Formats: sequence, structure tokens, C-alpha cells
Amino acid sequence: MTIPQLSFTDVILIFILITIFGSGILEALCEMININLKPLTKIRKIMFKDLHKKLDELNDRLSGSEKNRLRNRIVDFASDLKNGENKSEVQYKNICECYDKYHQMGGNSYVDGEIKYIKSKYKEEKWKHF
Repeated sequence: MTIPQLSFTDVILIFILITIFGSGILEALCEMININLKPLTKIRKIMFKDLHKKLDELNDRLSGSEKNRLRNRIVDFASDLKNGENKSEVQYKNICECYDKYHQMGGNSYVDGEIKYIKSKYKEEKWKHF
């Protein structure tokens, strides 16, 4: 069995295919044409290691930014209520969804007091309408 010679373009194409489709489909294709993917996969991991690290860092920063945005929104909502601003039922439900998302993202208990106040005001407002 002879191993096919690959040009630089072939190697780049294989890297692109691995990146887009993952190794499953490509392994089957390469097996059909007798190409050993293991060395190419190792090279790809080395080449994309820095890229993945930077993407992970960016994702962490974006996640932190989103948590801060949600926290500020909850605090601002509570502040609006404390200053006498009226909110609709939809706004109350939306802020509770923000609170849930904040905690799902790993947010701490910083806003727990605020959300308790918001929920108490919501119950108070509901009783006014009956």
C-alpha cells in the first residue's frame, strides 16, 4: 500500500475540513483514500491552541460583561421602584428572568436583597388591583 503524497494545498484543505466538519466525517473520507489523519490532527491542535485560548478568554470577558449588565439592570429596577416609579407586570416578570439568568451564569448573591424587594413590591402592586 502506498501513501499518497499531499501538496501544501491538500494539507490546508484537510485542516479546513477538520475545523468545519470535525474529525468524524473526515476520518471516513481519509480512510477511503488511505490518509493517516493523526499527524495532521496533532498539527491542527498545535496551530489552533492560541486561537482557542484567545476565544476562551473573550468568552469569559463577554460572560462577565453580561453578568454585570444583568446585575446593574436588577439594581436599577429596584432603585426605580424605591423612587416611586410604576412598573408593568411584564417588566416584573422580565426582571425575574434576568435574575434567573444572572444566577445561571454564576452570579453571586449581590442582588438577592434587591430581588426580594422587587418581589415584595410586585405582590403589593398585584393586591392593589383587586
